[in-house]
Amino acid sequence: MTTRDKIIFAALRSFLTIGVDQTSLSNIADAVNIKKPSIYYHFKSKEDLINQCTFNILDDLEHRIDLSFEQIDSPREQLEALYECMIEFHKNLSLMVYENHHQIVNLTSFFQRASLESDQNKQRIDGYYHALQVKLISLLSNGQKQGIIKNAINKEIVSIDLIARIDGMITLSAIYEGANINTQRYGLYESVWDSLKAEHTPKKKKMLDYKSFDLGRKW
Repeated sequence: MTTRDKIIFAALRSFLTIGVDQTSLSNIADAVNIKKPSIYYHFKSKEDLINQCTFNILDDLEHRIDLSFEQIDSPREQLEALYECMIEFHKNLSLMVYENHHQIVNLTSFFQRASLESDQNKQRIDGYYHALQVKLISLLSNGQKQGIIKNAINKEIVSIDLIARIDGMITLSAIYEGANINTQRYGLYESVWDSLKAEHTPKKKKMLDYKSFDLGRKW
């Protein structure tokens, strides 16, 4: 791992554990075992580091979501694969940050703070959610054409709801022990699909056997 990569890792770990405002460049330098001025050789400022962490996370997550969609044609299995991909991404990120995959990271909190740091971050975060919404609208449209998803839904509203369901569950599991996403994930999938499926759609007997990807394209 290069010094630059070590700085990014230390910054991200600090941003996610103690918060952006509580993290200083001195904290990051100490974690990497370098002098604070050495950080400026790689990054112009703390804001620059926040931007880099935001882009790294979203580039990696988007790449994995794209891969999960490419491997499957069924709208239901695509939705489950998307949810599994997002959950596994958070688990692997938690393992990297906390060395404990059961302690889920609260990326939503970080993104909220990062979006206030610069317009560049806000646009990147908005772009991620817009691209995710477009994928889900396409998924819903395909399901309607196949006759397995209700026609009488507003795809724009439903696509946002689908994002909120998984993001909300992951965020809640990061702050509330009673909402364990690892044990409730499959019940969530069933509940979401039941709200989408056309009345004549037969219930699937077997859940998707989704193989997660290792975190590592950017880290």
